[in-house]
Amino acid sequence: MPQILLCCVLALLLAALGLLLRSLHRRSRPSGGNETLKVLLVCFFTCGILLHLPMYAAAYAGEHLSWLKALLGAVHHTLRMFVLDGELDPIHEFAMSRPAVWSDLYFGAAIVVYLVSPLLTFSVVLSFFKNLSALWRYAFRRCTELYVFSELNEDSLYLAGSIKEAHPKGLIVFTDVYENESEEFGEQMAAAHRLGAACFKADIALLRLRRSDRSRPVYFFLLGRDKAENIHQAVLLTRNQELKKRHEGGVQAWIDLVNTFAGKVTAENYAQYYDAVQKAQVEYLELSDAQRAEFSYIYSAENAAVMTAYKAAYRTVNEQSILDGSSIGKPTEYYDDFMMSANHYNLDLGHEDTYYPAVFREIWTNRPTSLYPSYSTERGLPYTLPGILKFEIKDDSIFEIKEVEDVYKDGGLSSFGNTPAMKYYLVPKKAGTTTFTVTFTDKAGNFYGQIPEIPVHVNSPEETAIQDLNKNLTNFTSRSNTSKYDNWTYNYDTQGAPFTFKVNGTNAKVSVYNYLQYNTDGTPVKTDYTPDESGNVTILIKDGYNGIEVTADYQGQTVTQVYSLKGKVTRYVQENISRPGEALRTGDTAGIWIIGRPTNIHKILRIYNPATTTVFYTDMPLQSVVNTDNGHDINRIDENGAETQVARQPRIAAYLTESGTITLTKGSSDSRGYGSKPDSEGDQGNTGGIADSTRYGFGMLADITLQVEDNPNFKLEPKYETVAENGGQVKAGDKLTISIPTLPIEQLAQDYKLQYCLLNYSTNIPGAEYIFSKWSKGGDSWEGEGTTPVGPEVALKSITFTVPKTTPAGTYRIHGGYLDVTHRSGGYEWLDVYAKFYQMEISDLTITVLKGDIETVEDLIDAIGANVTLDSEAAITAAKSAYDALSDEDKALVDADKVDALTAAIIKLNQLKHADLMANLDTIYKTTGDFMATLGTPTVNSTGGEWMVIGLARSGRTVPAGYYDNVVEYVKAKADANERLHPAKVTDNARVILALTAIGKDVTNVGGHNLLKGLDNMDYVQTQDINGPIFTLIALDSHNYPTMGDVTREKLIQVILDAQLPDGGWNLSGENADPDMTAMAIQALAPYYKTNETVKAAVDKALEALSALQRTDGGFGSWGTVNSESCAQVIVALTALGIDPTADSRFVKNGHTVLDALAGFYVTGGGFRHTAGGERNDMATEQGYYALAAYYRFLNGQTRLYDMSDVAIQTGGTSGGDNSGNGTNNGGTPATGDTGVLVWVIALPAALLAAAFILKRKEREA
Repeated sequence: MPQILLCCVLALLLAALGLLLRSLHRRSRPSGGNETLKVLLVCFFTCGILLHLPMYAAAYAGEHLSWLKALLGAVHHTLRMFVLDGELDPIHEFAMSRPAVWSDLYFGAAIVVYLVSPLLTFSVVLSFFKNLSALWRYAFRRCTELYVFSELNEDSLYLAGSIKEAHPKGLIVFTDVYENESEEFGEQMAAAHRLGAACFKADIALLRLRRSDRSRPVYFFLLGRDKAENIHQAVLLTRNQELKKRHEGGVQAWIDLVNTFAGKVTAENYAQYYDAVQKAQVEYLELSDAQRAEFSYIYSAENAAVMTAYKAAYRTVNEQSILDGSSIGKPTEYYDDFMMSANHYNLDLGHEDTYYPAVFREIWTNRPTSLYPSYSTERGLPYTLPGILKFEIKDDSIFEIKEVEDVYKDGGLSSFGNTPAMKYYLVPKKAGTTTFTVTFTDKAGNFYGQIPEIPVHVNSPEETAIQDLNKNLTNFTSRSNTSKYDNWTYNYDTQGAPFTFKVNGTNAKVSVYNYLQYNTDGTPVKTDYTPDESGNVTILIKDGYNGIEVTADYQGQTVTQVYSLKGKVTRYVQENISRPGEALRTGDTAGIWIIGRPTNIHKILRIYNPATTTVFYTDMPLQSVVNTDNGHDINRIDENGAETQVARQPRIAAYLTESGTITLTKGSSDSRGYGSKPDSEGDQGNTGGIADSTRYGFGMLADITLQVEDNPNFKLEPKYETVAENGGQVKAGDKLTISIPTLPIEQLAQDYKLQYCLLNYSTNIPGAEYIFSKWSKGGDSWEGEGTTPVGPEVALKSITFTVPKTTPAGTYRIHGGYLDVTHRSGGYEWLDVYAKFYQMEISDLTITVLKGDIETVEDLIDAIGANVTLDSEAAITAAKSAYDALSDEDKALVDADKVDALTAAIIKLNQLKHADLMANLDTIYKTTGDFMATLGTPTVNSTGGEWMVIGLARSGRTVPAGYYDNVVEYVKAKADANERLHPAKVTDNARVILALTAIGKDVTNVGGHNLLKGLDNMDYVQTQDINGPIFTLIALDSHNYPTMGDVTREKLIQVILDAQLPDGGWNLSGENADPDMTAMAIQALAPYYKTNETVKAAVDKALEALSALQRTDGGFGSWGTVNSESCAQVIVALTALGIDPTADSRFVKNGHTVLDALAGFYVTGGGFRHTAGGERNDMATEQGYYALAAYYRFLNGQTRLYDMSDVAIQTGGTSGGDNSGNGTNNGGTPATGDTGVLVWVIALPAALLAAAFILKRKEREA
């Protein structure tokens, strides 16, 4: 009973309130009858619900969700009540079941509501027909002039009557007319009807004129009672007239432009109209949506004819420029394309003819029914008929294309059956580089696309022997957006799209082929680039297929590989969607049309079925991505004369939430749909089941720049707040969770059949620019993702991510949160729909990143300062301790320049602490060099010969000219038919090669003999056990000499690695490491330390073995004897790896280094002893001296002892001249034995930095 009483009281109160508001409204605004009607409708509808609610509550009492059922029942019954379909009997029966006092009140209220409600419905219908009559009068009455009044009152009626007398054919229009029941209003309406006037509720400034009114005079009269309102309306009308003039002027200007070439463009004369047609294309896109709409048949048949003429001219210009090649370098919409297995090839010799299959799937917009009767409307098919494609190879002596007719067997839904299909194979014939093109044959007809120009390189045996050469020579394949599907675009008024990659190796050259341009010999015209000192090179990707040829000295060979990137020139056309023709400001939506946007991945029947949108990233507030909102179709005429869509120009819609210069970056094509994964062009297509859902992003579109003015009235009002744990503070390297607790995911899950969802944000945190959480339903087409163990309401309200360890301390933005949703459409259990929710509704967030371990180390390094003194030791120790405490993974993250600075500081401090040693070494180095210079002309021998020459030449001293004459005589006397200087010792050839290379002589023509030929047999190389492969490899790598016979660098390296002992060292015999042989093996492997992980692991283990072998005095011993030669070999090995023997703690024992130990063997006046207390020894002197040469070269930042790439080789086998090894030939160059010492003193800073670079970057080299 209390429920019934409450509902009755509320219902009666609402009814009374409605009548009261009606009365007040009529008094405050006599013309407000329509508003009164709205108030009454709302009040009585609510009354009806309250009256029916107790009845339905009683009916559903005790049932599940009884309250919801009661509410819905009450609403339904109330709706029926307003259309005379309501029944009072259930109300009466329910009332009679209650006590009389309540039942009478309840039923009485119901009768009142049931009587009034249909009357309100009739009033609404009547008001509609009244307004409809005004519309009819305005739309169909013919008139010569139009007179529009801002209000219906005595003044406006008087003036309207005068006008009607003077201009009887004119039409009078009154605006802002609201019906009321006053006598005055009735009289005014009657007077208006006598004038034949049309009366509208709309404000005068909002009245939309008929198209016919644009060609006749229209007069506006502002005669309202409110003078301020009159002024406001005048401003609006003036503005509207300006917009009208701009609108009509833009339409007419485009019509005038099109008429300059309409009906005149032919295939023969198209070039003279090309610019005008392209201008018309741009200006059409610059029009507003409303202006473009005027060129449809629905709006204007006359304007539609203009559009038809434009399209015809556009098609002719576009198609003819494609066919004759003049479209290259211009923003062009291409109809046709190819989907291929690759856009470049690096092939190896020695395989069967079918080893390299190649796929060319033609994407054909006008597939003729004569060739493909069943699937002529499909742009891409998973097979190619015979006789469709033709190939042109520029140099067919390098490779050929084998064509094999086969059968395509479709197992999918299309029931192709068996269809003739071509298969193609690339067959390499000889080493070399060339290109080929593929297009249509005459049988197929014209190809309206960019003709693929594909570079092919056939590897030499030496190139084939280098593992993964194509991946390791450059980092091209690891760079983003370098697949065969990617296109790099650039704006039409720039030179190309810049693309940067790194070349490994030395003496590198990068050549980009000019698309479809050839020299007279058929070779491509190239644009050459030279990488910088770090190997980085930036090339310009231009319109078409960009073949990229890279040549460099790598792993001892001069090698070549080819790559390719597609480029496309585009043009951006901007418009203000919100306020056409106005400058952009915050709150507007900018539209950016893209002319010439490439299609990265096409639909191929049974393989791909993508739907593509264009996406750009932005850092504007509340945003992270902007997408397309519209598109302009490009059509062509098919063989039946019908228009078919062949391309689409998308429009990016960017809502502007920030003023200034706004840049939209990292544009790409976001392709989603059903089908196989990329690289499936050669597959047989779908096998009959539902294809997987796929999503791939391809391409790199040129940035878009917008200039945006500030709108002071614009405000951002996000609905959902983003919060972060711990107040948004996080240490670099740690995880952080952000969440949106109020995001209504639960409601979204009820409204849509969610399949796969991503909650996305962007950030300005380096290395974490995009963060997300995801939820997957699993099963069906998303089974690859699995099923997320929690529901979407849990998974999609928060994101946990790791802040990169290298992030500098500071504040960072997390912005542009939105939900990317894949859901099923309606009743279709297989149709995916893609949508974005909550864009610009989720608040941005600022977090604070605290200093992490990486930055702490870098700050400690900075604290050392540039001027290192003995007082810097504490700072250096602190920085080194912090750096050493990092894991190897974290060490690689420390800024390379700062690691170099730390290493240089350590070296400098060590030299300051070892000042006495360095001064002593300077003396030893100079006096020993002076002593060796007095020994006369070297012979050809292991002592008094090549090692002496190597030491003199690599220290910058002059080698007597007679030495080369001695070598020529020796080689002529000793070389056998295989060019071997000794039947069992390959080291004789290797030793002489090293010495001749050091003085710049040609080792391939020594008295007519090629000494490299003596290193061409692995069995011969290994006759000296491990010693042979070690020095053979050192000799070959001394100047990147080519291998011969069955000898390869890979084999030599493997032989050396296989000989490594369990303790990490090497020995000629026995199971324990010998310092000499271990050091020599390291010397041979040093060039590969940075590029070969297996070599690196072996060398690291060998260094541990050497460190363990070092004695407490810093020295080394071999065969049970502590000697200078062992120390010398270790010094050469360490410096070859960029390790400072005085600074690396592994090789400092009790404060003593190997250099201290070597100095202990010095003989006053120059030279070294073999053992302590012995006499001067020739071998000890030569090895000790070239060890010091190796050390000083390390300090000076020069190449290692055996890396003689800094030496210029004199070809021709001439004798005499300068043999100093400095690359000159000036005859009689004086001895420069003191150069090393002086350079160390003068160029210390540069030496320290160079040494540091070599020392520490070995672990970070890409």
